[in-house]
Amino acid sequence: TAFLFPAWFLGQVDETYAMYAEDQHNREDGVLGHVVAQDLEHLNATAADYVWLSEGLPAWFTVRLHGSAEYYTVGDDSLDPELERLASPDQWPLRVRMLVATGEATPLPGLVSTKEVNAFSADQLALAWSLIDFLVERHPAAFVTTVKSLGEGEGPVALLTAATQSTAAELQAAWHGWVLERY
Repeated sequence: TAFLFPAWFLGQVDETYAMYAEDQHNREDGVLGHVVAQDLEHLNATAADYVWLSEGLPAWFTVRLHGSAEYYTVGDDSLDPELERLASPDQWPLRVRMLVATGEATPLPGLVSTKEVNAFSADQLALAWSLIDFLVERHPAAFVTTVKSLGEGEGPVALLTAATQSTAAELQAAWHGWVLERY
C-alpha cells in the first residue's frame, strides 16, 4: 500500500491499526481491516458521506489485510439461494463479473453518488468494492486525489473523471473491461 497512500496516511494507518489490534475481538473476527478503513476515511468527512467509500473501502481493506471478508456478509432477503451465496464477499468477483456481463451493473454515476446506506444493495456494495479494486490497481493516484478532494465543491463523478482524464462512460467501460479480464 505504500505506493498508493502518502506517508501521513500510512502513519495514521499504523496508529489506528495498533489501537484497534489491541482489542482481541478485532483480531479474532477479522474485522481489523474494516474498522481501520472506516476510521481512516473519516479523515475526509465528506468521503464518508458516499456509500461506495464508507462501505466499499472497508471491504477492500478487509480483503487485502485478511485475504477474506467472510464476516462481512451482506444479507438480502429478496435474493434467491444462488444469489444469496453470491452476496458473500468471498463470492463478489463472480457476482460482479455476472452483473457486468449481463449489463445489470449499476452505472458508475449512480454508484458513486449514493449517500444513503439503506439505498445501497448487496450488489452495489460488491460493485463498489470492485470499483475501488480497479481504481487502486489501474488509477491509484486518481483514486487518492478523488478521496482527498471530496467536499471541495465537485462530486465524485466529476472528480473521478477529471483525475482519470476520461468521461464517466469511458471510465465505466474501462472498469467493466477490467472486471471481465480480472474476475
